Amino acid sequence: MQTFLDQSARHIFQNHGLPGSIESTLGRPGLDRICVVLPTRRAVFFFKQALATQSDNPFLSPDVVAIDDFIQQTCELDPIDPVSLLFEAYDIFREIDPNIEFDRFTSWASTMLLDFDRIDQYVLDAKAVFSYVSEAKALERWSPDSPRHYRSGGGSSPMTEKYFLLFDNLYKVYSALRDKLFATTRAYRGMAYRWLSENVDLLLLDNPKYDYFYFVGLNALSTSEERIIKKLVKARRAEVLWDTDRYYMQENPDMKAGELLRKYKREGAFGPWTWQEDHLLTDHKNIRVVGVANASMQAKVAGQIYAEWKSEEPPQPDGSYDAMTAMVLADENLLTPVMYSLDESVQDFNITMGLSLRNSTLFTLIDALFEMQRATLVDIRAAEAAPRRGAKYSHRSVLKVLNHPYIRRFESIAMEASLAAVDPAGLGLEEEVAPQSVVRRTVREIIDRNKVLLTPRELITMGEEHELFKTLFTSWEGQPRQALQCFYQLIDLLRGVYRENQDAIETEYLFLFYTLLKRLETILSERHEQVTMRSFRIFLYELIRQTKMPFSGEPASQLQIIGMLETRALDFEKLIILSVNEKILPLARRQNSLIPFDAAMEFGLPTHGDQDAIMAYHFYRLLQRAKEVVLLYVLPSDTYGGYEKSRFIHQIENELAKQNPNIRLTHHSVGLPVSTDEGPEVVLRVQKNPRILEQLREQISEKGIYPSHLNMFINCSMQYYFSRLVQVSDAEAVEEKLGTDKFGEWIHKTLETIDRELSARNRVVQRQDVEALLEGLPARLKREFEAAFGGYEGDTGMNHLLYKVAGKILHRFYQNQLENESFPVEVLGLEKSVSATFTTVVGGKPMEVRVAGKIDRIDRVGDQIRVIDYKTGKVEAKDLEVKPELLADTLLHDRKADKVRQLWLYKYVIAKKMIQEKGLRLDTRVVNPAHQVVSGIYSFRNISEGLLRNQLVFTSEDESPEVFVAQSEQYLGQLVAQLLDPGKPFEKTPHTEVCAWCAYRGICGR
Repeated sequence: MQTFLDQSARHIFQNHGLPGSIESTLGRPGLDRICVVLPTRRAVFFFKQALATQSDNPFLSPDVVAIDDFIQQTCELDPIDPVSLLFEAYDIFREIDPNIEFDRFTSWASTMLLDFDRIDQYVLDAKAVFSYVSEAKALERWSPDSPRHYRSGGGSSPMTEKYFLLFDNLYKVYSALRDKLFATTRAYRGMAYRWLSENVDLLLLDNPKYDYFYFVGLNALSTSEERIIKKLVKARRAEVLWDTDRYYMQENPDMKAGELLRKYKREGAFGPWTWQEDHLLTDHKNIRVVGVANASMQAKVAGQIYAEWKSEEPPQPDGSYDAMTAMVLADENLLTPVMYSLDESVQDFNITMGLSLRNSTLFTLIDALFEMQRATLVDIRAAEAAPRRGAKYSHRSVLKVLNHPYIRRFESIAMEASLAAVDPAGLGLEEEVAPQSVVRRTVREIIDRNKVLLTPRELITMGEEHELFKTLFTSWEGQPRQALQCFYQLIDLLRGVYRENQDAIETEYLFLFYTLLKRLETILSERHEQVTMRSFRIFLYELIRQTKMPFSGEPASQLQIIGMLETRALDFEKLIILSVNEKILPLARRQNSLIPFDAAMEFGLPTHGDQDAIMAYHFYRLLQRAKEVVLLYVLPSDTYGGYEKSRFIHQIENELAKQNPNIRLTHHSVGLPVSTDEGPEVVLRVQKNPRILEQLREQISEKGIYPSHLNMFINCSMQYYFSRLVQVSDAEAVEEKLGTDKFGEWIHKTLETIDRELSARNRVVQRQDVEALLEGLPARLKREFEAAFGGYEGDTGMNHLLYKVAGKILHRFYQNQLENESFPVEVLGLEKSVSATFTTVVGGKPMEVRVAGKIDRIDRVGDQIRVIDYKTGKVEAKDLEVKPELLADTLLHDRKADKVRQLWLYKYVIAKKMIQEKGLRLDTRVVNPAHQVVSGIYSFRNISEGLLRNQLVFTSEDESPEVFVAQSEQYLGQLVAQLLDPGKPFEKTPHTEVCAWCAYRGICGR
């Protein structure tokens, strides 16, 4: 295949040739006296290759440069970097408006400088443009319905005045900035273009270095580029070589791809039109349009297609292939997926765009550190008003940093070294003996102690004064230089680790970040005023955005992974273009400018319509000489990149394919298999094998079964299996606010402490004891909170509200006690673990069953022994009702009767002990067996109902304890038999509402 650059090289070589050739005798300058200008540096490389094939004899090559390099080399001005330019603009803006705030300036300065660049590239009258903009903004604040004083500016707020003053000052800043840069022979890109266009005679025509210029493969020219080229062409010192096609230049005169080029051709100011060819309407092409389910799948499909092409094409004797292939990434974020999608056999490829530092794992660590420090700055400001608080980090930010892949990698390597020191022979250590890294220990401690906020000192102490912890968690105190120091130290720590492990990519990222920090530090050191942390972050992130890690490879590789703009002037026989979707190819319309759209149209600045035309040309020019084309697009969906397929695909389907009969167009779709119906739910069932049955018997006989265990088994036997047999623990995490379980625990602990204090002397609580404690309830709650939940912040947010709620709950509880309780009350036990045993027959064999429970409070009022359970949730009397005809179903199967079962088993255990021990023996006290046993619940959300008593009876209201115990043991025997029935496996409950708060629903797939 003859490419456009091959054709251009042959044309230039034929016109100039070797010294002593016919061309030189005709007075044409030799190759060494010409300059060839191309769109990109990539095109420069391939043009030089094409030129080298024109002769077997050595010759002096012409200067071949990309157009940006050409402008910079010939304009005699040094380029200024973006951050330095921003500071220069700020200095000038501050001279014009001393009240300008630096932080606010940085939020729109980049947009302003981009507008300056465009104005200069298009050689516009800046004063006229900014006057237009200022007048347009003045119209925005004027309305015939506004009061007269407001129309004259008297009603504007200070913020409004600042906003409109910005537009009034734009021209002053533009002029002063250009003057300052000229004085130091520096220029931004657009300024360099304008300067060269205004001085073509001096800088180009009178330049003794070049006699002739070629401009090759350009298309959308700015006004400054047009002026430069036109003047050189008019002086017969230049020729323009165009790469155009009859399809969009002649056959489709309204087509966007040729919009600008048709205008250039009509004007005739660029000399003879070289060349217009006829590839799109005549060449044989195989075009495949492939829709895929999501953006990342495009990379997989592209890799497979390339592997197919490679297998179909026989290699040359040297192992190379004739046809060069390009994977064109319209969305450059797909670079990493594409790299990993290539088959291992693909060794010969070149990547032109580089990996962005912004998309690297290192950047996410930098961002996590800024996020953590931003929270600290807020606390520092709070500390000025309340010094006791001090600076603290959120546990979320801390854990995000400690769990970051870079830190985990550092940790794993450090652990390997530590393990080698402990176990030099490599014999292996038991898990409890092997050293645990300081990072893991710190994460474990934060979670175990539920540390919501942590001071830098706490974290460094937890980290055992390790250098990594000092680097990560020392407060920056709002000082950019502290941040720089942190990053330098972090690079030193990580670099040593990655260098030893020969991790080239990560080491290169660290080197890039180091050079970037040095550059920023140099810029900041030249500034006299203090730069805030916010501005420092903006500058750093801008530099990171501009920085890419280049790949070193063979530029002439058979596979080129390339961005759309890098394809300019290049041709490939085989093409795979990814992300051919609207809003990506072409890009979505964006207005990143202070200049309104109507002003841009008025003065001839490029708009989104011009951008669409440029991208259309790049797309169709790529197709001109290609033989095999695959267009990948993401099918419309809610996923990333799932926009409508590009208009370019529609144009091929409805226009190009119909006009060129030699095009073979096919459509394909690649997706994930989707079932049309949900189908049956996956069955999860565990059979009770002999080992499991033995484990169950051991638990029932020795550890005992608790009311909560039986309720869990009836609720969902699979939940019982995971919790009691497999013992899968819940996922642990730091909680910022008290959950319902922790809130209940807090109330229980406070009640227990109060009850112990009230009954400390003789276990008897009198009315006056309760009256005396009411005022001290908030202090008691606070002490218990700090003792049990020291990691939580109790003075702010939801926890502060829960303090108030807890105080009201306890106050109402004790007030109800004063109004309804019969004093004195003798406290017999608090948080008491009790148990009783009986023998039942299971599978024809006798078996001892231990029933146990932990009772919140056991007391005696009159001739009654009360077994009491505290509930922070709402319980009503109807929840404890048991209909006689449904007694068996309620106890054995009803999952909603959990509280009935709990009170039943509590009463059973106490009654059984009284029968066995001929009285209730608790610690050193013995209670007369003649007392009646009752069980009940205090519901703190229904405290007005008092003690809600267990209503379960088996025979009659006055049944004896012996009857109650005997009947209870019959039903308990049936429950144990269910639990040990080998014919009834553990399985998921059919009641899916139970799964809403289950810790194991992820395992069950619910």
